[in-house]
Amino acid sequence: MERVAHHELSVWLHRLNLLAVLLVFVHVQLIDYVSSIRWFMVVFDGMTILTLLLYVLGKARMRRQALRGRLVAHRMIAPRVHELTVRVEVPATMTWEAGDFAFIRFPGIRGMREYHPFSIVNAPSWDEKPTDGGDMADRPSPRGGTRIALWTFAIREDGDFTRGLRSVVVGSEVGLLPPFGRIQRFLEEHSGAPIVIVSGGIGVTPMIAVAERFARRMAAVVYTAKRGELLSYSERLQRLSQRYDRPVIVQEGRLSRRQMEDVVIPGAVYLIAGPDRMRRTWARFLKGRGVPSARMYDEPFSW
Repeated sequence: MERVAHHELSVWLHRLNLLAVLLVFVHVQLIDYVSSIRWFMVVFDGMTILTLLLYVLGKARMRRQALRGRLVAHRMIAPRVHELTVRVEVPATMTWEAGDFAFIRFPGIRGMREYHPFSIVNAPSWDEKPTDGGDMADRPSPRGGTRIALWTFAIREDGDFTRGLRSVVVGSEVGLLPPFGRIQRFLEEHSGAPIVIVSGGIGVTPMIAVAERFARRMAAVVYTAKRGELLSYSERLQRLSQRYDRPVIVQEGRLSRRQMEDVVIPGAVYLIAGPDRMRRTWARFLKGRGVPSARMYDEPFSW
């Protein structure tokens, strides 16, 4: 859709559904032979009101949970790949898990005011030191009910929103929603099982935190990309490999069948993240080696 129209335009087109629902509701009320069927009207009106109520409550909840941060670092780590670090004040009880993603937006920048989901690169980290710039950073670090978190995102330019990152500067206000995700829960459900990470291109983004958080359970890490210049986190993974003596394969292009065989570990669970074709290839390969689907977690990066 973003190849034809801007994302925010598509969002507003979807919001026209609200107007369509309202018109249908009014129209039904005006049809005599329909409105005379009492039981139908009770159900119809009740479901319409319930749906509207749930929508309003959902929007109110989103607004209540919304967080406000400030961009403190912005650099290019590969062609068309931006790394953003956001300093955000969060409730003291809130944290996030390895592999989570969060919705972010830039309310002060035209065309970037709608929330978009992006994976968080880093495991939970906190910054209690005030920094220069911005009203949030100017005051002392919050105490008691809140604390300062640092969230790092690696974002590839794929649509109008992500291309707009070229104009985003340090100090820009960032709106965020609390993180979501199930990768760490999946690993905890398979407690003690060796972990094999298979990532392609920008799909490595959530796997950095996973590899660091579960380094002692890591059996192997595979990180490939079409071109070597796109292997933006290769050094970070290599350092992890040296520290914990874990095999890490960082490679330009696809793995050979023999290399794929080398990362089939008895009893392991597999995290697969990357383009559709890569994920399907690995899923078929692992199933052919007797790995059940329940021991694979698939994270798509195809948008």
